[in-house]
Amino acid sequence: MARFRLLSLTLFALSMFGIAAAADHGRLARPHNWTFVGPAPIFDKATRFSGRVDVAVRDPLDPNVMYVAGSGGGGTAGSGIWKTTDWLDTNPTWQPLIDAQPSLSIFGKSLALFAGPRGGILYAAAQGPNGGILRSADGGRHWKFLAGNLFANALFGAIAVSPANSKVVFAAVGGNTVHGLFRSSDGGMSWANVTDPTIGLGAASDVVINPLNPAVIYTGIVNGAAGSGATHGGIYQSTDGGNSWSAMALPLPANFAIGDFIALRMAPSNPNYVYSTIFGSNNGPKNPQLQRFRTVDGGANWELLTLPNARVPSMCGTSPNTSQDFRFWHVVLGVDPANPDVVYANACEPTFVASTDGGHSWTQLPTVDDVVNVFFDDSGNLMLVGDRGIHLSTNALSMSPTFVSKQGNLGNFLIHTLALDPLNPSIIDAVAQDQLSGIQFTGSTTWNYLPAGSEVGRFRINPVNDNLVYTWGFEQSGIFLKRSEDGGQSWQTEMTGLATADFQAEDEQLPYNAFALDPDDPAHLVLGGQHVWEAVDQGPSQPLVWNMLSTAPSPGNQITAVAVAPGSNGQTIYAGTVGGTLFVSTNGGSTWSNVSPQPAITEDVTTAIVIDPKNPARLFVNTVSSEPPGWELSTANPPAGGRIWMTANGGTSWTNIDGDLPAGLGVHALAADFAFRTPALFAGTDRSVFWSRNLGKHWTILKNGLPNVTIDDMEFLPQTAVLAVGTFGRGVWETVIPGGD
Repeated sequence: MARFRLLSLTLFALSMFGIAAAADHGRLARPHNWTFVGPAPIFDKATRFSGRVDVAVRDPLDPNVMYVAGSGGGGTAGSGIWKTTDWLDTNPTWQPLIDAQPSLSIFGKSLALFAGPRGGILYAAAQGPNGGILRSADGGRHWKFLAGNLFANALFGAIAVSPANSKVVFAAVGGNTVHGLFRSSDGGMSWANVTDPTIGLGAASDVVINPLNPAVIYTGIVNGAAGSGATHGGIYQSTDGGNSWSAMALPLPANFAIGDFIALRMAPSNPNYVYSTIFGSNNGPKNPQLQRFRTVDGGANWELLTLPNARVPSMCGTSPNTSQDFRFWHVVLGVDPANPDVVYANACEPTFVASTDGGHSWTQLPTVDDVVNVFFDDSGNLMLVGDRGIHLSTNALSMSPTFVSKQGNLGNFLIHTLALDPLNPSIIDAVAQDQLSGIQFTGSTTWNYLPAGSEVGRFRINPVNDNLVYTWGFEQSGIFLKRSEDGGQSWQTEMTGLATADFQAEDEQLPYNAFALDPDDPAHLVLGGQHVWEAVDQGPSQPLVWNMLSTAPSPGNQITAVAVAPGSNGQTIYAGTVGGTLFVSTNGGSTWSNVSPQPAITEDVTTAIVIDPKNPARLFVNTVSSEPPGWELSTANPPAGGRIWMTANGGTSWTNIDGDLPAGLGVHALAADFAFRTPALFAGTDRSVFWSRNLGKHWTILKNGLPNVTIDDMEFLPQTAVLAVGTFGRGVWETVIPGGD
């Protein structure tokens, strides 16, 4: 069965990307070329915003050259490295540099430049899976991928290159099978762990080098007790280039022990000044625990600094010790390049502060973002990087500082979920991490904010009446479900009947995946909490009334995926949960049966259920392993990813169809094209999209322009043959699947 995409949008996008379109009504002349559709950036009619930026690195030989890089906040996702050669313009143009590299996850300060001719030498530490060291000797045009075997599953906190020797590089490494401070003396080709052996199995979270005396190095070592019985951890100094180390004597407060992250910053104008933020062993969302320290004499003595107060209102409560930010992935710490006593930090979100007396007192600065860190350009101006991009201030310490957006065309968004409009190819509604409402594509790579939604959740668009749009998720006031009758311009809350206690009230995505429309009757909505809920849209201005189906498929267990089988008149409903369990009801939810493909999987999460529209008993599901929290150490590789299962009899028996899908990659999303006699399957993984034409016996990466980025969501529209993916770091991409057989 041949299919055609009669979409002028695709033809326009293909021409913009230099891809010729065939004359057969919009089908791609070369199959499976991906088109980037944005956001790049989001514009709220006043300010441009992009996705998370972790680090900014200037070129001291060219003030117009700036590099930025980003991650998903400490995990496996990321947006890669970007470069602009017109930083001084009001609206810089950015170019992605490492889309084809094995990993795009650049966390913390894992990007460094040794300035020199031809753009100098760039080093980046890319996190696993497929982690390793990236090196470019021509300003990012060409790269070498190094140490992939050693660092395949590593987490990185920072990378630093000696200012005296471009081949001497240090990497702070934590998590999984390798930990500690690693040094290379040959430009990243080989590496040795130079962590003080008395520390035991310690992870390194940061490293800084004295620019005037590169033999002096500081590193932050955490989790020193893991696996060895040692109790050490803290700030360590080397005065011989990393061959030997001395523990710094820190004035730790009573009942404060070293936790899982230490950040360091050295004053550029006086390397004897070193600042540090240390997270405590009891640090957590409900008990933020950190302290800041500094030395002004090269580590001989350290002082405990004053903690800033959070602004009101903030994200924290009012009880003691909750005014700080518990997130090591938002540990703001920066020192002015001209004055070692001027330091920048943060308190509880959204507080951003500065001190002009070395951290003894603090002044709150205007909030333009949830700040991740600060850096400085060649003129000494403050560059604030955060969840929504990069901003510049030329007067950060004035009475009324101003910040200017420098996003330009950065396309580095962390997309959780997306919804394609089946009736209008120019409409995509999506949910993006750290964006304060839903976002919408309307035909341009510059997207808009919607007046509903949050940074977690999901949109659903009625496929026969796209004026009807629904959104489900969580915001600070609690869970929400809203309906729009005008395509998303205005919204009404539709919570009647919902018992909020049945839903997980947390700011994370997984609990809000489980929201679907009945493919036979899109006015029939289903929702997953600890039970399955349903409502029927009765038409304009009629409120939704929610009913809880009689029994819980898995009492006390959060449902993370839900689907109604086509052709079942709403009677066959599948629900997947935290813990990798799958349940089915064939009587509209009156009773449920456990049809899990492998009940022994107890720590995996079901994220997708794909049902054959011609056979409700044939379906495909996946589970994904949860990542270890933070900088936690492990003596083993992460659990094997790629758990995809198929049943042809409604779950009575299952076949694992991982096939040759790389075992180290988690699978976060599934889609299928049933126009083929053997369905074409698509798996969204930690690193790009894989597809199979033989039910999982063999998987092939579907590259052709798609970056090696984490895929968090995927949607296939059979009527247009469009496969769209929401990437966690590089926005939304589309491709057209050639005709079925």
